[in-house]
Amino acid sequence: MANITRRVLFLSAALSLVLSAQSYAFTGVTKDGYMFCMTEGLLMDLTSFMAESDDDSIREYFADKSCAHLKGGMHVTVIRSSGYFDTRLELEYKGVRIWTYREAVELDPDK
Repeated sequence: MANITRRVLFLSAALSLVLSAQSYAFTGVTKDGYMFCMTEGLLMDLTSFMAESDDDSIREYFADKSCAHLKGGMHVTVIRSSGYFDTRLELEYKGVRIWTYREAVELDPDK
């Protein structure tokens, strides 16, 4: 019984490492038509506002420059993902870190 418990604990620990925040060093190019925010929390808020069709809050985030439209064609480095099943990425562009959606970046498979 103790052997089974150890195996379960080991598998649980291994799985939690795999599913925790991923660290990357990939490069990619941004796509047009997506938004970004300065922090992961702001991007999560923006996602909620969009789901609720809260246009006033969306406009407020854009007005104070917390979030903006992503320009396509920027060469970026993917710093990390918020998790294995999540769709948010932290990117770095010319020393500035931003958060956007995974779909907003075409990853370079060679790097």
